[in-house]
Amino acid sequence: MMKKLKWLISIAAMLLLAACGSTADESNETLKIYTTVYPLQYIIDEIGGDTVETESIIPPGADGHSYEPTAGEMLKYADGDAVIYVGKGMEAFSENIAEALSNQDVSLIKLGSSQALFNSRQETFKGHENEAADDFIEGVNEHYHTGDTVELSSNESGEDIRWAVNNKNGTFENAGSGETFKTAAGEESFSIRASIFEQGEKVKEDIKDIKVDNHDSFDPHIWIDPLKMIEAAEILKEELIQLNEDDAEIFEENFNQLVQKLETLDGQFSDVLSDKKNGKIIVPHAAFGYWERYGIEQLPVSGYSMSEEPSQRQLATLMETAEKNHLKYVLFEQNSSGRISEVIQQEINAEAEYIHNMEVLTEENIDDEEDYISLMNKNLEVLDKVTE
Repeated sequence: MMKKLKWLISIAAMLLLAACGSTADESNETLKIYTTVYPLQYIIDEIGGDTVETESIIPPGADGHSYEPTAGEMLKYADGDAVIYVGKGMEAFSENIAEALSNQDVSLIKLGSSQALFNSRQETFKGHENEAADDFIEGVNEHYHTGDTVELSSNESGEDIRWAVNNKNGTFENAGSGETFKTAAGEESFSIRASIFEQGEKVKEDIKDIKVDNHDSFDPHIWIDPLKMIEAAEILKEELIQLNEDDAEIFEENFNQLVQKLETLDGQFSDVLSDKKNGKIIVPHAAFGYWERYGIEQLPVSGYSMSEEPSQRQLATLMETAEKNHLKYVLFEQNSSGRISEVIQQEINAEAEYIHNMEVLTEENIDDEEDYISLMNKNLEVLDKVTE
């Protein structure tokens, strides 16, 4: 907290000094707009055309979730016409940037303010609690949040008490033995089963449902879906009109052309992926959930952020699922080391393929003049290859 306070004080002081010495050029009609994740920059460039100049806050190849700008970099953002960011837990610095620039003459546009754009975590878990006749597991809370410790015990003693965990894959998996059990709550609800054995035979069994309730748990990676990109583009088009009404006609025309591109891309994804029977893909982090409507089911190594490392149990479950479904590929992303993904690849003897999460461009992408459409088409080629 103190670190953040000092950071904000230094920002405020620098902005004040900059304001005292600045002489704004009112004659410049080009809008200067700073964006965070690359798809926002792409939308603004496509709609704004020559009327805008964009710059990415996040450097090429950086992790969009963990990158934080320096106090010095904040000075130039204050001189811009707008700063556009996602929020919803996407950028680590979004709250700081909004707070630091709140009193400056720059529009702060938070895409996350449009609630309808984002999918909350879908609860598809079906409990197993009433399947057991016995009742001896103690310590279950009404609900948990991701990361909470789930600590249970048996109120009946026994030399052989075995615990098992059930996730949405439909089967219970061994998770240890003893009179107590401890695990961390993941991102989704699950069931825990305790079985008491005597002389090798099961004599009692109890099942308890562990309900994980993540309030405001939204998937921020909307840009992976071309139709969500259209929704985002319409919001940002209106923001551009607010900033520059004189060019509203240009923005409307460019927006309509962008919609055509994105609808074509959506059709290509549907055509290629609609007949796939196994759409499971192993990915470094949960950035591809919006592809579910194409039949793609992501099996993420970590959560919405690449900094969230899986537990040993989650890792074992992931590898078991991969082997059960005969997955032949592990996907890597353009801006992550993929250390844990490499372990999984070796363990299941899979091939490596690369997919672009679209959060940021790499230097190579920039040199090759790649854009959202070309990179998404390459993603589609990869998906076609790794799914069956």
